Amino acid sequence: MITHALIGSFVFMIFTGIVGLAVSLILFISHNEKSLGNRLLSLSIFSISYILLINASFLTNFYEYFPETYRILSFLTFCIGPFSYLYVRTVLRQEYRLAKSDYLFFLPALLAMINRIPYHLLSREEQLEIIHQINLNLKLVVLESDGLLPPGYLAIFRILLTLGFVVAQLRLIRQWKKKMWKKGMYIIENNKIVNWLEIYSILLMVSSSLLVVQTSLQVGSEYHFEELIIFTMGITNLVASITLFAQPKILYGLVGWLQEEKPVISIKDFTPETNTKEVAIAVRQSMSIEEGKSLKIKLEDYFQNNQQFLSTGFTINELARELKIPVYQLSSFINQEYQKSFVQYINDQRFQQVLLMKEADPDFKNYTIDYIGKKIGFNSRTSFVEFIKKRTGKTPSEFLRGA
Repeated sequence: MITHALIGSFVFMIFTGIVGLAVSLILFISHNEKSLGNRLLSLSIFSISYILLINASFLTNFYEYFPETYRILSFLTFCIGPFSYLYVRTVLRQEYRLAKSDYLFFLPALLAMINRIPYHLLSREEQLEIIHQINLNLKLVVLESDGLLPPGYLAIFRILLTLGFVVAQLRLIRQWKKKMWKKGMYIIENNKIVNWLEIYSILLMVSSSLLVVQTSLQVGSEYHFEELIIFTMGITNLVASITLFAQPKILYGLVGWLQEEKPVISIKDFTPETNTKEVAIAVRQSMSIEEGKSLKIKLEDYFQNNQQFLSTGFTINELARELKIPVYQLSSFINQEYQKSFVQYINDQRFQQVLLMKEADPDFKNYTIDYIGKKIGFNSRTSFVEFIKKRTGKTPSEFLRGA
């Protein structure tokens, strides 16, 4: 049962867990931003949220009513490290797909699922007995004595694994900074993103380090220490959520073609003399500048000769299908070359269409704002009005009538 002294901690865990869960789902199911990095970040936040909500459930009678759900998703605790490491790596190396070998990082999670089989083969009465024992002694949560492995081994391995991945991603960040400084590629937008990656990694390292100490000393029942760990994990979720909403450009990834020996900010800055030896290192997962040039030509040709993007609800899936390229690759290219989201990029194309209509259509001044907005793909008057104001600093009437 929840005591009066634990209500604050319970509310904090529930709140930060639900916030993280909501943010992770928004990132994962977003129809317009489908970059690999965003998906990995969403899964990392989701895994942290799971831990927070599970810890909150230990302060209630939830498992006494549903003992079969105990640790049913515990394998996610083995995924925080791989998800966060791969997220940082894909952002820094501008990767749009994983290598086959990357999936080996999730082998411990698979083994953890197998380790849980004995518990789920127990009868409901036997499961309830384990839950009662845990309620009496929270150290059993750390020991995990109801699996295939000896008590305590799995918890220690899980935390050390996470800590190892976090150390590796901090090392990647340090190497990237050194490389960009050496090549004179200091870009403010990129620096903000890398600072975010560093803050996120440090918060994960702090919570992982505290967990190592707690697990090693087996002080699961000493709640004052556990509070510090939960607080750190909750803060990680809140910092991630607030940062992503306050600085959505973080989700677009790094700007420029940084995997070249001589990095350039945009394809237009590329010259035939640019040495591209380093492209071969990551060409299987990231886009080379030659691939980028080819895709840019395809995009420009598409918008000159097609009008499908003017239809309401046009998505990145449809554009990728028209261009016959993977969605992740297209999303990565738009972010990398234009430092824009797919929605912003499409709206730019629609704005160009308005300018063409304004110049070439003699009846343009007779059209209503609603008609023009729907004509170029906006599904409501409000969204079109807001877009014109933001883009031109004028009301639609002032801009469209040439006032």
